[in-house]
Amino acid sequence: MEDLLLAAVALLVFIVAAYVHGCRKKRAFVALVQQRPERVERLYLRPAETGAFWLHARLVDGRKARIAAPWELDEILARLSERGLHLSREDRRALADYHNSRPTATRMA
Repeated sequence: MEDLLLAAVALLVFIVAAYVHGCRKKRAFVALVQQRPERVERLYLRPAETGAFWLHARLVDGRKARIAAPWELDEILARLSERGLHLSREDRRALADYHNSRPTATRMA
């Protein structure tokens, strides 16, 4: 029984460590993109399983990273827009179509 408990604790520690590492990596990449917008080759959207989008960035050195989850997308895009970074026309259109098709409280009433 102790072995099972030890394995469960080890698995939980691994999952938490991986989550913290991923969060730090994402925050560091977002900070890099905000501080050095000239290093960004392009911002682009990738669809999520829910029909929403994940925001990705590709740097001029070839590195890529996911920098915003669907629930963070509007906030991150607003911050990057202040630094002169924008989505392509096609991605902006896809995002607008997604926003227009989402049910909202006013549409449901």
